[in-house]
Amino acid sequence: MDFVQPEGIVGLRSTEGYFPDGFAERLAKKSGLNIIDIQMPLGTPYDNGTYFLSCSSGEKKEVPGVHWDEPLHHYLCLVYLTEDIPIDCGTAFFKHRKTGLETAPTEKEARKRGMTKKKLVSIIERDSTIKNRFIETDRIGYKFNRAIIFPAKRLHAASKHFGEKLDTARIYQVFTFVAKP
Repeated sequence: MDFVQPEGIVGLRSTEGYFPDGFAERLAKKSGLNIIDIQMPLGTPYDNGTYFLSCSSGEKKEVPGVHWDEPLHHYLCLVYLTEDIPIDCGTAFFKHRKTGLETAPTEKEARKRGMTKKKLVSIIERDSTIKNRFIETDRIGYKFNRAIIFPAKRLHAASKHFGEKLDTARIYQVFTFVAKP
């Protein structure tokens, strides 16, 4: 599998996504969610079902940054795919200390704080890799082949990366979809 780092994007990702046969049906059954829309891979690094590779050391080292994903009305499903890495390499959820946000900035949240959405976004993005600017509210531990599902708008980050190259790195697959509980 080949990994690339698209311009303007943090982290390495596969050159295309992959969906196992029957994935959407299994996802709906296991999650209990009513999946309304799930886009099939189109053969690009921005595909649904793309693999991500995150290293904690070496030339590909990446510092986990708190972020949200878009579109905001989607859900994310992350599948942890590296065997034998520590449980503390999972996914954590956060509250921004200064703004109190636990989800992506919106126009409404910006107005409540007397600022523009652009300014609110810039505050979260500026603080994204400064851990003491956030309060960890929850964490899901890393376990090989574990799938986790959460709203894309939640502030989240890898709790820790692992390894320094393809055969030792934290590898996970990301799916995005629209669903109703």
